[in-house]
Amino acid sequence: MRKMLIAAGTAVLALVLGATTPSLAQTSSEGPMGMMNGHHMARGSKLMGEPIYNANGQQIGTLNDVLIDPSGGPTMVILSTSQGGKMMALPVTDIKAENGKMETQLSLEQMHQFNWNTFYGGGGG
Repeated sequence: MRKMLIAAGTAVLALVLGATTPSLAQTSSEGPMGMMNGHHMARGSKLMGEPIYNANGQQIGTLNDVLIDPSGGPTMVILSTSQGGKMMALPVTDIKAENGKMETQLSLEQMHQFNWNTFYGGGGG
């Protein structure tokens, strides 16, 4: 079930990013981008582990997971930071495909620290 939810969440994230620009990364058959019914789309499975950059073009982490709300839509992405692998959460709407890569205008300080133990324990995070 978890794999199915992750796949659904990354698929919707891929649609959000794919709708933003056709040049997220590679356009070969092995890259995340492709076409379906005349629309640019990205494969969610290929986005996991992809780098996320800040507004200055510096890599701040990699895409680790997607949180899906009960209605089935992705609301948050989890990234593993380049600073010791700390996990941070940010709204999916704050990730954009720019210049062929995933970027956010948020600094690490503006993101919420994320902890899987707290998440499954029902607390804040």
